[in-house]
Amino acid sequence: MLRVLACITLEHNLWLLLLAALICAVTSVAAFLMLERGMAQRKRFGRYWALAAGGVAGLGVWATHFVAMTAYDVGLPIGFALLPLFGSLLISMAAQTGALWLAYTAMDVRIRALAGAGSGLGIITMHYVGMTGLEAAAFMQWDEGLVIASVFMSVLFASAAISWFFMSTHRLRALHSGAGLVMAICALHFTGMSALTLVPTGFASELTGLSHTMLGVVVGFAALLCLLFALGAALADVYLSDRQRLENIRLRDTVTARTAELMALAERQTELIARAEAANAAKMQFIANMSHELRTPLNAIIGYGEIIHEDLATTQPEASDDAKRITVAARHLLKIISDILDLSKADAGRMEIEATDFSVDQLLAETLDAVRPTANSGGVTLATDFGGDIGMGHNDGFKIKQCLLNLLSNAVKFSPGGTVTLRARRIFENQRAWLSFDVIDTGIGMSHAELERLFQPFMQADASVTRRFGGTGLGLAITREFAVLMGGNVKVMSTPGKGSQFTLLIPADLNHANLRQAA
Repeated sequence: MLRVLACITLEHNLWLLLLAALICAVTSVAAFLMLERGMAQRKRFGRYWALAAGGVAGLGVWATHFVAMTAYDVGLPIGFALLPLFGSLLISMAAQTGALWLAYTAMDVRIRALAGAGSGLGIITMHYVGMTGLEAAAFMQWDEGLVIASVFMSVLFASAAISWFFMSTHRLRALHSGAGLVMAICALHFTGMSALTLVPTGFASELTGLSHTMLGVVVGFAALLCLLFALGAALADVYLSDRQRLENIRLRDTVTARTAELMALAERQTELIARAEAANAAKMQFIANMSHELRTPLNAIIGYGEIIHEDLATTQPEASDDAKRITVAARHLLKIISDILDLSKADAGRMEIEATDFSVDQLLAETLDAVRPTANSGGVTLATDFGGDIGMGHNDGFKIKQCLLNLLSNAVKFSPGGTVTLRARRIFENQRAWLSFDVIDTGIGMSHAELERLFQPFMQADASVTRRFGGTGLGLAITREFAVLMGGNVKVMSTPGKGSQFTLLIPADLNHANLRQAA
């Protein structure tokens, strides 16, 4: 340690040493700043920053060494051979560029540590190759212990500097790693120079290399390049940082504006939802009131129409038939009003299910009795296909009956002179009993495009159907709503010109849990 201190204080010009230290510190920190920028710009210009960082580090290591050599003064004329001088420059730049490039591209911390060790070995090689070009009228003696110590410290500090840079997330990591690289360079140089002793030969010898003065000019020019590189890297870093800062501000303002827009849209949506709910409530209230107001006079019309029909049946048959037509039209209008009310309740989620025990066979018989007059008037044959004893059911039998009436009435209406078959089965799927009802007709059938519009309210499969057969298009929509509400579904298969098959699938036992789920 004392030998190193004596070498620094007694064998060197302190002012030139301070210049060498300044060059070393500036270039080392600049190299890691450029490498940091390369990490930030990895997808775009990162590799260029990494290569530039290696070049700055290599030039800085070389310039530090030879500026310190211009400060080396042991009272003897000293010269420097050109080949080792510039060869050490190439070695330094190649070693530092390769080490930083390897550390930049590798993701394994062990490889990065090896890259740091390679940086230290590059500093060592540059130093001792450069020292082979030292010319003086003296013998060179080396202290092996100090040489080994210089090698060990250079590798240790360089490896620690590069490893710390990639492991740390500190905002001053470039400064910390630059300090580590400075320690690697200075420890190698001054310990290595302390290991050297020049023993004068006593004979004058002619120096063929660069003198101290010329070396100062060459190295001064190299130091100027180092400073220009460092200054350029600093300015580029400031410029890119400002661009990044401005971009961040722009993105922040954009996010703020978009957030405000989204909040305004959310408030608007909340307002529209509230208005829609209020409008829906008003609609439901209006429909309920109008249903009551319309049903009362319609029931009166139906009642008086039936009385007139019976009273005039024997005395005035023509007037009696007119009264019957009035009754039929009133009943049809009453059914439309009831369908609209049911659809509105289902749409608003206010339709309730009354699950009771019922006989499936009895329900089917009542349904067929209700639709048979219409089938007879249209020349439609009703057929049945019941799969044995279907048994009992626990569900809303009234709604199931209404669904079957809608499907059968629809099939009869579109199958004039044809056949409509009602098929019923009790099936078991997913460890559960189901009631399966198939309504099969030989009517006009439907195309794929018509099937897509089939279950929409107030929508017939084809516009011409309304003109030919009439209807509001509510029956099938209500049937599907009821089926889903009871935990089931409605499916349809159809072929144009050959007929259709509607399948109503309903749980045979709708327990409390299923009812809550369906609601």
